Amino acid sequence: MKKVHAVSSGTYSDYRVHALFRRKRDAEAAIVQLAGSEDFYSSGSLRVESFHLFDKGEPVVPVLWHALRVNIWDDGRTGEVEERNEAKWPWEFEATIQVDVRWVRAPIHKNEGGRLEAYGTDLQAVGQVFSDNRAQVLAAVALTGRATL
Repeated sequence: MKKVHAVSSGTYSDYRVHALFRRKRDAEAAIVQLAGSEDFYSSGSLRVESFHLFDKGEPVVPVLWHALRVNIWDDGRTGEVEERNEAKWPWEFEATIQVDVRWVRAPIHKNEGGRLEAYGTDLQAVGQVFSDNRAQVLAAVALTGRATL
């Protein structure tokens, strides 16, 4: 799978792709060149976007994305671990993440806990990061009485 780089502008109904380039630096150079013109290009609305380009006959194969999440409360209670596995297309943002983790103390938890999430395309790494961070949050509960990461 290759990438092409587009010079584009606008949003929603006035979104346009003006040109495609094989190299990102060529697309960036085109924007610099157009910046001196007196039409709408000088408004600074041009940008470079990258897109996947599939060769003729090249199969488009989805990527398996994994997610683990659990609610952890300040009093040490934990909810059930939820596991999700989804197919993502290679051009979707999630398909580019090998592993990541986040901790959320959202209003739904009424400032009494939060949700731990680990996700990515590497199942083993997602499991390890989830386990390590869950232990860290539970250690924070034991030490401070507050679930935090």
